[in-house]
Amino acid sequence: MVYLQVEDLTKSYGTRMLFADVTFGVNEGDKIGIIAKNGTGKSTMLRIIAGLESPDSGKVTLRKDLRVTMVEQEPKFPEGCTVATSAPEYPEGSERAMHFERLVSQMGLDSHLADPVTQLSGGQRKRLAIARAIAAEPELLILDEPTNHLDIYTKDILCDTLSAFEGTMIVGTHDRYLMEVLNSRIL
Repeated sequence: MVYLQVEDLTKSYGTRMLFADVTFGVNEGDKIGIIAKNGTGKSTMLRIIAGLESPDSGKVTLRKDLRVTMVEQEPKFPEGCTVATSAPEYPEGSERAMHFERLVSQMGLDSHLADPVTQLSGGQRKRLAIARAIAAEPELLILDEPTNHLDIYTKDILCDTLSAFEGTMIVGTHDRYLMEVLNSRIL
């Protein structure tokens, strides 16, 4: 089943062309890696696919009612939240609440539950954002540079967690190892 179709997507900032006439499709279950040099528009393309930014021309067509979640390079959290309170409001004891708790534990953050998110390192915030995103059970998960700020040990934890994700995924990254682990198609 086709989840999304990108057709003739073009984006520039002033006279600087980021990308032009990009066309590709994403099917259910695909793991897609978008790999390019810094500053060439990976983040912008992901933001356009997620509906957070508009292209100059072209279009992105998503399957009707597709549940999409994006984790940006610098994740944002509700003001004043802790690791434990950073998840969307899931009823206590619900399957989603327990799933979030398991993901937080898998990501090595269970000893930080009472810590304000503002006191976490960049890598810890990224892992928490990914745990939140996966717990929301998206059909399409979009990740922008998910391995930034991570050491080798936590990169392995993240790779294991993402490998277990059964949904469709688009990842903007420089990390070819992550793409190999996810058995991704690379654009």
